[in-house]
Amino acid sequence: AVVSTQSGHYGRGFKFERYLAANEQTGPSNKELRNMISSLQAHNTLLKNEVSRSKKHASELASQISKWKDKQVLEGTDAMELVKELVVKKEKSTDCDSALIPLL
Repeated sequence: AVVSTQSGHYGRGFKFERYLAANEQTGPSNKELRNMISSLQAHNTLLKNEVSRSKKHASELASQISKWKDKQVLEGTDAMELVKELVVKKEKSTDCDSALIPLL
């Protein structure tokens, strides 16, 4: 009876040590995954903000174009070139503001 108790105790101790070793190995991996998830969530938030800014900018440009169409400014080719220049200038100014943060 004593031998079976000792072997049972030894077996449980061995299992405990195995689980402890496995837990020590998964700890750093879990921490790294948590950091990666939080980094991706922050990056996702930045991207969503950039999308909303781009949508707002597009709607502003569309309203300006519709105003110009109402005034019949867009009949000549010079006016179309002016609109294209305006769009290019706006894109260049927003490109600098919307630099993405690289993932670590």
